[in-house]
Amino acid sequence: MDSAIKDAVPLNGSTIDAFRAGYLQFTVAEAALILDIDPTAFESPDGIQREYLRGRLVAQSEVRKSMIELAANGDPQAQKLFYDIARRSEPEFEEGE
Repeated sequence: MDSAIKDAVPLNGSTIDAFRAGYLQFTVAEAALILDIDPTAFESPDGIQREYLRGRLVAQSEVRKSMIELAANGDPQAQKLFYDIARRSEPEFEEGE
């Protein structure tokens, strides 16, 4: 995690705090309670919602990176998880002519 985020001031409703709440995988309701804001603040696709979702994805990418390293080193459970995630997230492109 970015050191600026790690060292940020305690949660208080700013967008960087929304990032941290997302990074820690809190639900929207939990994040709103922690941030002391109305949950509807997360309905707009910019600002708080964007930072919250970005935090979730950054944390998930760090876990996936570790999982890929384990899979590459032969861990069968990590390999299965990797292939499951790869299948679920496979992009669907239209075939060209």
